[in-house]
Amino acid sequence: MKTSNLIVRDPTQSQPVQSRRPSLPCWWVRRWRGFLLSVVFLLMACGPASAQLVNVVGWTNGILNFTANVGTVGGWALDPSTTVFVVGLYGDNSSTYGAVTFGGVAPDGFMNNNAVGQSRMAVAYWINPNTTAGQSLVVNYTSPNPGYYWAYQLSGVNTNVPVLQSGATTSFAATTSLTTTQYNTLIISFYSVNNGTAVNALTPNSPLFQCGSTRGDAAAGASMASATNNVFAPGLQTISWNSTIGTANQGLAALGFVAGQPGAPGVLASATPSGGAAPGQAFTVTATTYPGVGTVTNVSVNLTPIGGSAANNLVQSSNPSVWTNTFVVPGGAPYPLTTNFVVTATQNTQPLQGSGPLQFTVVTPAPPAVFQDTFPSNFLTLYVGEGVAYSASFTGPQPIYYNWQYSPPSDGSTFTNIPGATNGTFTIPSLGLGNAGYYQLMASNAFGTTVSSYSYLIVNSGPPFPTYLWGAPISFATLNADQILTNFPGTYIAGALVAKNGGSPITVTNSSADSPIVFAVPGTWASLSGGAGYFAGVNTNQTGNANFNTCLNDAYINNTPLITMSGLVVGQKYQVQLFGLDDRSGLNPASSARFVTWSDPNNANDTSEGFAMSANVYMLGTFTATNTVMAIQENTLNTSSGNFNCLVLRAVGWTPPPFFVSQPANTNVFLGNNVFLSAMAAGDSTIASPTIT
Repeated sequence: MKTSNLIVRDPTQSQPVQSRRPSLPCWWVRRWRGFLLSVVFLLMACGPASAQLVNVVGWTNGILNFTANVGTVGGWALDPSTTVFVVGLYGDNSSTYGAVTFGGVAPDGFMNNNAVGQSRMAVAYWINPNTTAGQSLVVNYTSPNPGYYWAYQLSGVNTNVPVLQSGATTSFAATTSLTTTQYNTLIISFYSVNNGTAVNALTPNSPLFQCGSTRGDAAAGASMASATNNVFAPGLQTISWNSTIGTANQGLAALGFVAGQPGAPGVLASATPSGGAAPGQAFTVTATTYPGVGTVTNVSVNLTPIGGSAANNLVQSSNPSVWTNTFVVPGGAPYPLTTNFVVTATQNTQPLQGSGPLQFTVVTPAPPAVFQDTFPSNFLTLYVGEGVAYSASFTGPQPIYYNWQYSPPSDGSTFTNIPGATNGTFTIPSLGLGNAGYYQLMASNAFGTTVSSYSYLIVNSGPPFPTYLWGAPISFATLNADQILTNFPGTYIAGALVAKNGGSPITVTNSSADSPIVFAVPGTWASLSGGAGYFAGVNTNQTGNANFNTCLNDAYINNTPLITMSGLVVGQKYQVQLFGLDDRSGLNPASSARFVTWSDPNNANDTSEGFAMSANVYMLGTFTATNTVMAIQENTLNTSSGNFNCLVLRAVGWTPPPFFVSQPANTNVFLGNNVFLSAMAAGDSTIASPTIT
C-alpha cells in the first residue's frame, strides 16, 4: 500500500495467527480463521488508529457463487466494535438484484443498477449490524454465473449523520463524485468491468488508494476492485478509476462515512527514500496536516517499531500545513522489515489529537541489486546515423548513484565513466563509428557497487546501405498530442494510418500548419497484413486529444504485421513515426516478453533497436522512397504477441520538382555571330503538402 494510505495491511499477516505480536489488539482475527475456506482474507492493521477517524477494522473479498440464483456467504463474525458493515457486489450477466440481507436483515442503504447490459454492480450497507458469530450474507441475483463480493467492517462512524452516496444507483462510468460536508470522511469506492484478468488491471486515482488488488478469478470472466481513503477537507470529491482491460458493463460507486469526532486534525505522511532505508541510514518523514477545529501545534512520529523512541517531533516548514524532519534508522533495527509508524498531530482545541499510519521499510544493508539488466542486451548492430537508447535499473538502499560506462571494441574489460550519463537511461541519438563498443551501467550506494551486464554495439557504415535509418525509442508517456505530433520542423504530413477495422477515418486536430491529421483505415493509402485481427483497449495514455487517444488504443494484433505504404514519390525523403503499444497491467518492461523491432522486410540487417511495447515509446524511421510502394515489418521478439497501433508519414523538406514555363526555341545563325537562348522554369506553389490520398 502507499505510504499516504490511511488503511494499511498488518505487516505480520503472513505469520501464523498464534505468532502475532501480543501488543496488537487483533484478537478478532482468531474468530475469522474458520472463515478462510475459499475466501481471500486480507487483514488490515488494527494497531493504534486514531479514535477521531473512521477505522477499517477489517476487510475481505471473495467469489460469490450462486445456486438457484441465490448466493450465500456464511460464517461471518464481525468485530464487536463494527458500527457499519459495507458490501460491494458484482453479478455476471445482465440481470437484476432481488433481496440482499445480512443476518436476515435488509440493508439500511442499497445502490443497485438494474439496467440490462449496463452496470452489473450493487452496493449495500448496514448500520449497527449483527456482530454475533455465524451470520450469513445472502444475495438474490437473476443469473447463475459467479461474481464477487467486497466487504468492510467500520468503526468510529458517526451514525447520526447521513451516509454520502455517489448516486442512487451505481454508475455506468469510470468517473463519479460525491460531496463531503464535514472534516474526516472515509470514502469507499467499488469499480467493476465485464472483462476478465489475472493482474491488477483496475486502479483508482487520487484521492483513493487501492485495497489489495483486482479480483479477476471468477469463472465467468469479470473483474472487481475497491479503494478507500480518509478525506479531511469538505467539498466536491471526484472519484475515478483506470482500466487496462476495457470498460464493458463497467460499474462505479462511492460511499462516504463521517467520523464520530470530525473535529480532530488529520495527517497524511510519507517517507523518503520511498524504498526505505537500511540500519544507520537517514530517512525523512514529511507530514501534511489538515486542521480540524483548532490549530495544529505539534506533529510527531512513533519510531518504536524499528527500535526508536515513541515521540519524535517534526519541524513546521514555511508551509504551515507541512511538517518534516530527518531521522536515522537505529543500528540494531531488524531487517528486512516492513512496518507502520503512527504520525500524530496535536491541535490546541478538543479533540486534541488525530493520527495516521506511515508505512516504512527497513531494507537489507547491501550494494545495489540488478532489477532490470541492460537493454538492449548482448549484441546490437546499427548503422551510422541511427540512434540507440540503453536502459537498466537497480534496487537496494537509497540513494543509488548511476553512471554509464564505455569500453572500446578492442577491449571489453576496462570501462570508463561516460561524462554526464548519470541516469537509468543513456541515449545516443545519431551514431558514429566511434560509438561502437561495450556499454554497461554502474550503480553505487553506501554499501558497495554493482554493474549491469554489458551490451556490445556494432556500428556499420555500409555498403550495403540500409533502406531505413532508425532513431532511438522516444518516450511520450508524459506528453500531450500536440507535443507528440508537431515537433518535426521541416516536414509535412504525407499520410496517417490507424489500426481500425473499417469505418470512418479518425481526424486529429492539433496546432500544426498541416492540421488536421486524417488517420485513414487500412486499405486506403496503406494496408496491413500478417496479423490476427483488430481490437481495442491496449493503451491507457491520455494525450489531451480524445481522437488521438483512440488511435493509440486501437491495435492490429499478433504475429508479424506488415505495413505496406503506397502513393510514395520516388526520390522523396520521408520520416515515419510508428506506434507499437501495449501497456495493459502486467506488461511492464521488467516482466513482459512483448519486445518488438521495426525492420525492412527485405533486409534482416536493417532493423531498429528493440523496445518494450509497455514502455510507451514511439520510433522514428527515415528513408528515401525507391519505389511508389514500400513496406515496414514489425517483429515480435520471444513471443507472437504484439500490436501495431498507428503511424504518421511525413515528407522531409518537401520541395516539389520545378517545371518549365517556356522551353528554349530553335535558332538559326551564321557562323561567328552571337546566339541568345532563353527558357523559364518555376515551382508549383499550389502544392502545399504531399498528402497521399
